[in-house]
Amino acid sequence: METLHDCCRRGVAFETVMTGKTVVSTGTLRLPHWLEQVVWCCLASFNFAASAPQPRTTTHDNLLRLAIRSSLSWLIFLQAFSELPMTSTRTPILPIELLELVFSFCSKSTVFSSCLVSKLWLQPALNVLWKDVPHPEFIFRLLTPWVTGRLELSAFRRNLRLADWKRCDCYASRVRSLRWMEIDEDIADWIAISFAILAEVARIRPRFALLPCLRSLFINTEHMEYMSLFLHPALTDLVIGFEPYYTDGSGIEGVCDIFLLLPDMAPGLQSLQINCSYRVSELSPPLGSVLRALSSLRKISLPRYWLSDWVINILGSLPRLEQFDWDYDRGEGALEDLVGFSIPLQDHSFPALSRIKMELDFPVVQTFLGQVHFSND
Repeated sequence: METLHDCCRRGVAFETVMTGKTVVSTGTLRLPHWLEQVVWCCLASFNFAASAPQPRTTTHDNLLRLAIRSSLSWLIFLQAFSELPMTSTRTPILPIELLELVFSFCSKSTVFSSCLVSKLWLQPALNVLWKDVPHPEFIFRLLTPWVTGRLELSAFRRNLRLADWKRCDCYASRVRSLRWMEIDEDIADWIAISFAILAEVARIRPRFALLPCLRSLFINTEHMEYMSLFLHPALTDLVIGFEPYYTDGSGIEGVCDIFLLLPDMAPGLQSLQINCSYRVSELSPPLGSVLRALSSLRKISLPRYWLSDWVINILGSLPRLEQFDWDYDRGEGALEDLVGFSIPLQDHSFPALSRIKMELDFPVVQTFLGQVHFSND
């Protein structure tokens, strides 16, 4: 006699009732009424809490915790009956959103094992596994075998063909966030991606958006020249960092070229964070035109001394901007750019602003705040 555990392991369906009795069925699983209510109530509360506007209230956070706890309880309930004698039937159809929510709180190894449990668990488990990619290496290795050359630089064994993208696309469409920053210590056997690989990917990529569902991109200096591989209109969050050795080598022109890509290649940006050591006055023409063109921006984070009067004036014209700030680890710029800060704001400036962070003399800040009309949302 098969147990529930056996059925799960080989992808065969199962069903149980609260009393622990075996249910024999040849049709679609029918969960007990009370259990259906638990599943759908926790989904409803999760969706409500997750979609709540910022800032969330304590009630929203409590609902989110309740949804997570209910989801975990549901899987614990199934596990509790894992040794009951069962008759093979159809696999219970659980909401994909619920499975993805539960998998998101599991370790990578657990989610990977879940891919082998049931065919119905495979897709939501893969969605969670590939949602956040710590390095493009994981994507590019799916295309064709690599070889490692001098200085541990990688290269493809042969030129890419369009057919190589079929296997890669099964996973590329699941990626929501990509980090291409410093070396990640959690990546085993890390190998640097050579420019030859990046050039080959750019040459034969099957479409404009390499990762069509990518929403968040974190990228720094040494990879900036190939940032356009991952920019596309649906990208919403971007963090870019210009390190001193990049700015010293490529100069102002290199920084400006990067900025000027954004309005055309990522016009839907809602959050932008810039880390840079240059003075903002040296970047005024390109930065000004880029900020004016990014009308969907809701949040922007800049280096310490970049919030000069002309930058504030441009930010005030953005219809959806809710927050702007700075931080020490994003670079500084030059304090001289803030000398003589003075800006007569228009009546319609900052229509959606709810939070700011600035560093100016107190009388200047006091005058500025007297002109700003904060949103009540």
